[in-house]
Amino acid sequence: MSTAETALSTAEPPLSTAEPAPSTADAVAGRYELRAVLGRGATGVVYRGRDRVLQRDVAIKILHLEVAGEDATSVRFQKGTRLAARINHPNAVAIFDTGTHEGQPFVVMEYLSGETLAALIAAQPLPCSQVRTIATQLLGALAAAHRRGVIHRDIKPANLLFTSAGALKVVDFGIATGAEGNMVTGPGLVVGTLAYLAPERLQGAPATPQSDIYSAGVVLYEALTGQKPFSADTPATLLDEMSNSSPRDLAPLRPDVDPRLTRVVMRALQTDPKARYATAAAMANALERSRRSNVKKRSSLPAPPPTPTIGASPIEEGSRRHRLRGLRVFMASAVALAAASCVGAFAFYGGGSSHPSQRTSLVATESPSPGVDVVPVVSTTVATTTAPTTTSSSSTTVQTTTRPTSTTAPTTTTSPSTTTGGRTRSKGKRTND
Repeated sequence: MSTAETALSTAEPPLSTAEPAPSTADAVAGRYELRAVLGRGATGVVYRGRDRVLQRDVAIKILHLEVAGEDATSVRFQKGTRLAARINHPNAVAIFDTGTHEGQPFVVMEYLSGETLAALIAAQPLPCSQVRTIATQLLGALAAAHRRGVIHRDIKPANLLFTSAGALKVVDFGIATGAEGNMVTGPGLVVGTLAYLAPERLQGAPATPQSDIYSAGVVLYEALTGQKPFSADTPATLLDEMSNSSPRDLAPLRPDVDPRLTRVVMRALQTDPKARYATAAAMANALERSRRSNVKKRSSLPAPPPTPTIGASPIEEGSRRHRLRGLRVFMASAVALAAASCVGAFAFYGGGSSHPSQRTSLVATESPSPGVDVVPVVSTTVATTTAPTTTSSSSTTVQTTTRPTSTTAPTTTTSPSTTTGGRTRSKGKRTND
């Protein structure tokens, strides 16, 4: 029986008719009340219990009487429990107490309310990111156990539970060792357990850290593909296939898995223990390197092209800017032309005043409107010369020109004038006051 069955759900399952209901009158060791049966197997029964002293729920595994009667089995069970209690890791189930009740050895463990990895895998293969997280937590717990000299011997999805917060917990550390003889022959446990055993274990070799690593590889392979590395479905054919062939390649079964992750899993499944990772910590390091490489590969990919926006094309934009610039120049020229024409007309016709000094003052102080650049222009056809006549001792000449409107070269002629004694003389024309 695996302690992984201690937390299949938060609901209390009904008691089996083959197992008498636990009595709450006599607590185990005078401290632990038996509330409900969570599961049973070839080696014992697991109960959900209540610690009267600490007022908390616990999981209690009690060996069957027939198993407990075998001295060697009982000794191994108690020894394995004490070794498991030495493991202090967040991903290893905590051992609280152990002892004997009415001749039956028992162990009190942390109660878990989450489901097993077996239940998750049964629904569908898991995403690669989730498998990486599970692998990291599983290998961390195994590394801590191996450093303490504890070999699990029965790593499988049913022995991997999740807490209500989603953290992985490895259960049954060292506890299943007392049932190795029955583990491969118990009803309903043969194929399920054999499928995760390393090939050398089937040949009678002792358990080692590498055999736990092989079992972890099978678990990860199944989590990714929903299948086991060997397809046999009976004990005999499974033993033959494991002894004479290699595991099926994972890549064809799950092409989307990162090849680096695939290589880590397949190396753990090598038939030769020396070809596997030497330690669980080494496998965890390889897994982390594969993760970093995958992240680096994704970050180095070229950025996707920007999403095109609806609007004018660059050519259309350029043409529009060119048209707008031409329009602004044309408007500025038109304003300048209009202003120059008005000023010229004002100067030529005298602005309604007969006094030349007033006319000169008006023209001289006229300025363009702010923000408008007025460019002096030259008429293409007419040169206008204004030579007002006055009795004053001086005269003022105002010249007004306009911008050319054709390719004809402009011609400008200015006739100088002089005033002497109230008489103004011009070349080619004489004017008297």
